[in-house]
Amino acid sequence: SFGTSVPEAEKAIINAENALKAAFPDRLFARAFTSRIICRKLEKEGRPVDTPETAMECLLRQGVRDLMIQPTHLTPGEEFDKLCSIAEEFRGRFEMVRIGRPLISGDRDLLMVADAVLRHYPVERGTALLLMGHGSEHFANMIYPAMQTAFRLKGAANVFVGTVEGWPVFEDCLAQMKAFRP
Repeated sequence: SFGTSVPEAEKAIINAENALKAAFPDRLFARAFTSRIICRKLEKEGRPVDTPETAMECLLRQGVRDLMIQPTHLTPGEEFDKLCSIAEEFRGRFEMVRIGRPLISGDRDLLMVADAVLRHYPVERGTALLLMGHGSEHFANMIYPAMQTAFRLKGAANVFVGTVEGWPVFEDCLAQMKAFRP
């Protein structure tokens, strides 16, 4: 995972990890966060979490030869690229290295995520739903405006998607929400 230092947000990561453990009960499991900043902060708080490198080293010491990595990243962006590079450095040390894709890795994923969000957060007429992602300068950031288009294709013109550190920014979404007329 990218990681988090917020206990309430960590619950989502734990839920994803528990689903993976249930799907692969015969495999050893290791948690790793790709964000070095989060890892350092948690270390200072006495709640250490491995980086991908330290998790892979630990798995090697435990005799693991077949490595499966399933990121919880939403997009195949900067953090996913970094994880793939790290895994490539370990490729010769494991007999097999496989990496799953992030949640939104293609067109069909956008539509499936839009369906899931709308099932979980039904948006009534006269209201709006604003979804904010982290965002970055990576080209994968284009998934955020594409996600908003997926909501439009599903008939949910009152769902808006923005980013904290990419584009569209909150102010873009706010302007769209103010201009929106159901």
